[in-house]
Amino acid sequence: MKEISHGKTTKILMLDGETLFKQGDQGDKAYMIVHGLMEVVVDGKKVGLMREGEVFGEMALILNQRRRCNNNVKSTN
Repeated sequence: MKEISHGKTTKILMLDGETLFKQGDQGDKAYMIVHGLMEVVVDGKKVGLMREGEVFGEMALILNQRRRCNNNVKSTN
């Protein structure tokens, strides 16, 4: 994972298979997928797939809760 800051925005470049955050982590940021796919995993079971343009992670900020799932890079192509 590599972070590139630009003003108040930070781009995170990730490779296939990397995990952005894990279930139970403290949530302090929301994210938007610019390119690629993210796999959503809850209790070890794949429950969804997110695509370019989708925003996620905001519920941990709004509700002041820990992350409710793992988000893994599925594809950067």
